[in-house]
Amino acid sequence: MKTEKPIVLLVGDDPSYLGMLGYVLEAEGFSTLLPPSGTDPASPELVSEVDLVVLDARPQAAGEGHLKQFERRSVSGDGPPVIYLTDQAPSPYEAAAAGYATAEAFDYQSIVESLRRAHDGQAQDRASEEHLTYADVAMDVSEHRVWRAGREVRLTPTEFRLLRYFLEHPDKVFSRKELADAVWQAKRRSSGRTVDVHVARLRKALGSETEQDLIRTVWTVGYALTDK
Repeated sequence: MKTEKPIVLLVGDDPSYLGMLGYVLEAEGFSTLLPPSGTDPASPELVSEVDLVVLDARPQAAGEGHLKQFERRSVSGDGPPVIYLTDQAPSPYEAAAAGYATAEAFDYQSIVESLRRAHDGQAQDRASEEHLTYADVAMDVSEHRVWRAGREVRLTPTEFRLLRYFLEHPDKVFSRKELADAVWQAKRRSSGRTVDVHVARLRKALGSETEQDLIRTVWTVGYALTDK
């Protein structure tokens, strides 16, 4: 379970250093966690329980396998942000080119600042995901509410999921199969006709005689949410 304090997973092969780093981070308002003995530090089960990861990536301190696993997660965006610790502070060019955050292992203030930036970025991302907008349509995901030009729109759960998917990918054309896979997933098989029916209902719920139809039908292809 997540706590109010950001949970930081500390990964490396230098217990004394990780102990000191954990002491510093705890004093700065973080909660720290060491991988249990025999556990893969990059396992989905473990990283799903933490907010951030600090990986001691110095050649003498981290297993090559762990480094590569977390590098793959950084590139794919799968999992929490990772701060890679190095022997010396990387140049701004090196840090930018790496594609992920780096800090010097014994520059504790830099590590703390990097973690705070990463955590703040996560919070902003979550907030943006909770409130989706396009043109004059607004959605509050957490409250399950939708507005069009200030008036509240009542949607069924399926219509809500369909509109959410459109709002997350504005101006993109989706085939009926893509919409069925994304909105209905594996719950049940959904035919193209089912998609057509729900798109028509969503279009009716969003529209009025004076409002622009934001759901465009692309002949022989599918549908898109667009005001173009």
